[in-house]
Amino acid sequence: MLSQKTKYPFIIKIFDDASTDGSSDIIREYAKKYPKLIEAHIAEKNTGAQANIWRAYKSVDTKYCILTETDDYWCDDEKLQLQIDAMEKHPECSFCGTNTWIVNASIKNTEYENNILVLNNPILKTKKIFSYDDFFPINNGGYIPYQSARMLRTEFLHLAEIKYKEVVLFDFNQFYWFLIQGKYYYIDRPTTVYRRLDNGVCSGKSPMLFLSDFIERTVEFNKQTNFKIADKICSEVILQSTFRLYLSEKQKGKFVIRPSKYKRFKYHLLSMCTFGRLRKKYKEKWKLQKAACRGVAK
Repeated sequence: MLSQKTKYPFIIKIFDDASTDGSSDIIREYAKKYPKLIEAHIAEKNTGAQANIWRAYKSVDTKYCILTETDDYWCDDEKLQLQIDAMEKHPECSFCGTNTWIVNASIKNTEYENNILVLNNPILKTKKIFSYDDFFPINNGGYIPYQSARMLRTEFLHLAEIKYKEVVLFDFNQFYWFLIQGKYYYIDRPTTVYRRLDNGVCSGKSPMLFLSDFIERTVEFNKQTNFKIADKICSEVILQSTFRLYLSEKQKGKFVIRPSKYKRFKYHLLSMCTFGRLRKKYKEKWKLQKAACRGVAK
C-alpha cells in the first residue's frame, strides 16, 4: 500500500482488534514512521472481526474506500490510481473491481488450485461496466471481485440504514448491495493477492459450517433489501451448496446427499433463503423462485 503511485492523497487506517501476537507494536511503528499516511486504531479489548470491521467502515470520511483483510495484500502499485480514475470518470458506478490471485499458504487448504485468478467468467471480457441485469442469468460466480480488489463509493454504504451488518461486511452480500444501487466497473488486471490460510475466518471453517453461515447471511440480505433480488440470491446459494457438498464429500470420501434427495434439498434451500414463512404474502414471487430453482441445478 505504501508503494502506491497516485495523483491524490490517501490514508491507511489500520484497525487492530487487541491482537496478542505483536501486530499492534508493528502498527505503531509504521504509524510513527508515516504519520501523514497511516492511522493506528488499536483496540484495548477484543470485540471480534465483525465489530472491528464495522468500526473501520464507520470511520471512513473519504469519497472512496477499500477494505483489505490481514490475509490479503496488494500487488500493483497503480491499483488506487486506476480505480479512482475509473470511478471519477463514471459516477454511475457504485464500485470498481479488479482481479485477484489466489495463493494457498498451506498444503491443507485445497479448496482452490494454487496461483490462479479468482475472476474467470467470460462476460468480464466483453465490456467494462456491468449492471445487475448482466449477471442475473449467469450461474457462475466468477465475476465477483474480492473485497481487497473492490473500491467502494462510500456514499452507498448506508451504514445508518442497515439492520443486519453482514449486508455490507459479508463479501458476497456486499457485492450485490452495491450492484443493486449502481453499476460495477471492472478493470481486467490482478491488483491483489488472497492468501488461503488454515485458520482464516472463512478458510478455517469446514465446508458445511461455511455453507450454514453463507445461507444465514443471504437470508439477512434478503430481509434487509425486502427480497429485492431473492431469486438471484437463491440461485447463488444453490450453486454454493453444490460446491460445499462436493468439498465435504471430497474430504470425507463419501456422498453427503444422494442424488435422489437433492431435489428436496434444493426446495428447502429455496424456502430458507427467500421468503420462508412469508411465502403466502409473496405468492407470485415465490412461484418465480421455484421456477428459478428448477432451472439452476437439475
